Amino acid sequence: MVGAVRDARLPGTGRGTRASAGRGTRRVRVPPGHRLAGGHVGRLDRQGRRRGPLSGRRRRSPHDRRRRPAGRIACTNPGGRPPIPTIVLGPAPPPATLPLTPDHAEDVPIDLSGLDDIAWADLEHAQGDAEDVPELLRALADPYGDWDLTLDELVGGKLLHQGTYYSATATALPFLTRLIVSGALPAKERLDLYYVLFCATDRTGAWADDVHRTVGLQLPALLARWDAEPPAIRYALACLAALYPDHAGHVGDDIADLAGQVAGTQPGAYLNLAHALVQGRDDDALAIATDIVAWDTAADPGLLDDPDPDATAAGRAACVLATGALNVLRSTE
Repeated sequence: MVGAVRDARLPGTGRGTRASAGRGTRRVRVPPGHRLAGGHVGRLDRQGRRRGPLSGRRRRSPHDRRRRPAGRIACTNPGGRPPIPTIVLGPAPPPATLPLTPDHAEDVPIDLSGLDDIAWADLEHAQGDAEDVPELLRALADPYGDWDLTLDELVGGKLLHQGTYYSATATALPFLTRLIVSGALPAKERLDLYYVLFCATDRTGAWADDVHRTVGLQLPALLARWDAEPPAIRYALACLAALYPDHAGHVGDDIADLAGQVAGTQPGAYLNLAHALVQGRDDDALAIATDIVAWDTAADPGLLDDPDPDATAAGRAACVLATGALNVLRSTE
């Protein structure tokens, strides 16, 4: 990857096709309704005008750091650096479409109690104080309004703007979980919110520990919806759970079953990686991640060649999953 497209990432649906940025560049995935501009993936509004960038330069993934909240993948043998795998380029497995049906969304109230008890004016996001966050969260409770634009404004414009965390980020994330578990939002909107939570795990810097810990605390409620979710959302949930294996061991068999349904495909490969991480099979996870890097042009081989002596096999494999898993998701049904 070079120049303007080096580090583009998007909190959004993750669905779309690859677009080449030109000769000698690396391809990035651009979801429908977005285009590359100014070094970022920008979203288009309903009139086709480009909106602002949803995220910026990708920082080093927190999954390869020693210090992180309990329950997340961590270095278990400091100083015992695993061997660097040899990457041999190979053909990509075929993509697969994971359906967003059946969808059992119901017209029920969404519990956002406590939203007004938070001193949002004392918190900040990318545009200043966070007093407007409650209004945006309430707007997301209506899936028939300007839902996509509202989510872009809240997440891309404020809470995770250019990949940065703010003091309001961790505080707002549990309300996204409430929107999901209410069962009131349609599957497409729920998938968008899962994608936001997944992307929220993949940054470092100020407030990172608070955000990572908060996402982990949402997992029990989210995993309780496994049976109620369609395959596309189960895929996203499996990938999120794999980053917090201490919370997710009980869904290992469910992840394996889903992987079997799409065996031999790109989503199947990432589900196999998620399954290995959830089960604590670190060496297997690293081997699967190495295979993925050999065919997924969106995956950076450098994630497996970390000079940090504290980098673990599980940490490296989790980096590959965190940066590429949702990019291969096709959900159009």
